[in-house]
Amino acid sequence: MDASKVTYMDSSGISMLVTLWRILDQRGGVLRVAALSAHYEQVWNLLGLEQVFPVFPTVDAALQTPAAGDVSGIREECTTPDMPAACAARAEKTPG
Repeated sequence: MDASKVTYMDSSGISMLVTLWRILDQRGGVLRVAALSAHYEQVWNLLGLEQVFPVFPTVDAALQTPAAGDVSGIREECTTPDMPAACAARAEKTPG
C-alpha cells in the first residue's frame, strides 16, 4: 500500500488495514506498507503493527525487499482486541 498521500488515519483506517491483512493472509498474500509519514510510522510502531506488516520507505523498496515481518499461518489466533501485539508474540514463536 502506497501511503505517501495519507494525511489522516484513525482507528477505523487501521482496522480496515488489519482486515485487509487477514484476507490477504488467508489467500497467501502479503500486505506491505510504503512511505508512511514520520508521524504515522511512529503510531504504527507504538501499536506493534510493524510486527504484522512492515513499513518500507518507498513503494519500490516494498516490492523488491522480502519483508522480514511477513507472517502467515497465525490468522486464527489473531482475533483478540490486542491483535497486533498478540500476533507479534505468536509470530515470534512460530517456526519457519
